[in-house]
Amino acid sequence: MQENISKKLVDLPQDFYKKIHSYLLKLKVTDIHDTDIIRNMKKREEIFVKKIAIDFFIIRLIKILSLIRCGEIIDVNGLTLEERRIIKLLEEEIRKLLDIDTRFTEGYPSIEEKEIVLARFLKPFSEIKISEKDVLGPFYKNDLVFIPRKSIEKLVKKNIVEVIYVLRK
Repeated sequence: MQENISKKLVDLPQDFYKKIHSYLLKLKVTDIHDTDIIRNMKKREEIFVKKIAIDFFIIRLIKILSLIRCGEIIDVNGLTLEERRIIKLLEEEIRKLLDIDTRFTEGYPSIEEKEIVLARFLKPFSEIKISEKDVLGPFYKNDLVFIPRKSIEKLVKKNIVEVIYVLRK
């Protein structure tokens, strides 16, 4: 198992997992001439191959996630079709997650302040007045919000909110 030893992803044929699946199907098929011992051996081999395949798949996913985390480019030519699909899904979700401009501020009043923070509510809180006419809330425990720092300074001191990230304009 070169994949266990190598820190890099080992190139695999695109149909690698499909071949494993086909092999598992062959193990499931019993011949009328198979003895109980042979059927038992096939069943044990099927269980063993499934465990190895799952471990192998997880090891490769961990490596893929590590590469994504480090910002490295992944050569998809050496990946299986299943791994390529997972990478595509991850890219889409990361893109959605990092679309902060629309995800976190859409529908909120415009904020004319230089220091904005990402804050997490430690307790429920009814509302926060951020200007003469603009109010945000209600908030629930573990809600995340981008908000002007001065609007929540008192709440931070009262342990109602914790600042996670400071964004300066």
